Amino acid sequence: MAAKKRAAREQSRDPAFDRLVRALNGLGAAALVRKAFAAEAVLSRFAPVPRGDRAPAPEQTITGQDAIARWLAQTPPGTTFLLDPKAAKGAGLSCAYLIRHGDFENGGTWTLTLADDGRIATLEHRPWSLA
Repeated sequence: MAAKKRAAREQSRDPAFDRLVRALNGLGAAALVRKAFAAEAVLSRFAPVPRGDRAPAPEQTITGQDAIARWLAQTPPGTTFLLDPKAAKGAGLSCAYLIRHGDFENGGTWTLTLADDGRIATLEHRPWSLA
């Protein structure tokens, strides 16, 4: 039964989220970034805010696959990103995520727009602040 529920959740989200998670967990591997992001994709990184709040403007804007790959490569080895299974259904192209590193766990939301080929054209990376 659990496998059926997981399969239904996975069918309800866009595959772009799965490609994004693979690129994040691949620490910026160029091939994974190219599969996930359009050539001129724009990643907007927002300041951490309490869950449910929204930061007004991005702290950083990263444009293009090479720059996104460099940013992802800064992720410490052993860090794992995953879609929050409780919120993976999401509405439209927004989804909660979790990040884990050792005993640390936090999360946030990702909101995407897609290019015509289904890769990410824009990504809003909105982490939650630590409690």
